[in-house]
Amino acid sequence: MKKTLLALVAGSLLGTALPAAWAVNEPASECESDQVSIKFLDHQKCYGEGDKVPDVNGRDEKALKNWKELNLPAPRENAQWVKSGNHYLEINRENSTIIQLRDSHGKPLPKS
Repeated sequence: MKKTLLALVAGSLLGTALPAAWAVNEPASECESDQVSIKFLDHQKCYGEGDKVPDVNGRDEKALKNWKELNLPAPRENAQWVKSGNHYLEINRENSTIIQLRDSHGKPLPKS
């Protein structure tokens, strides 16, 4: 009985931790101006255009359907917009690479 209860509690905790594992913060000082600092599963890294991001971003449930209202251009074929923190990322759905980054107003990030 104790093992079953422990397994249920552990499973419920893991199921709720995964959606919170992916978050984008403001550009960190160690990142270039055209990059964003992304934390995924306790690892922080700077990402820019062309970089591969965790595959979770290519999933349908991550896609922004209201991209026009957010002042974003139409996503390219086989791509989608996702929001992470204060940024929008256009992600290639086939290989999970960043096509472009936009700020919270839908404007491109400045090139470094």
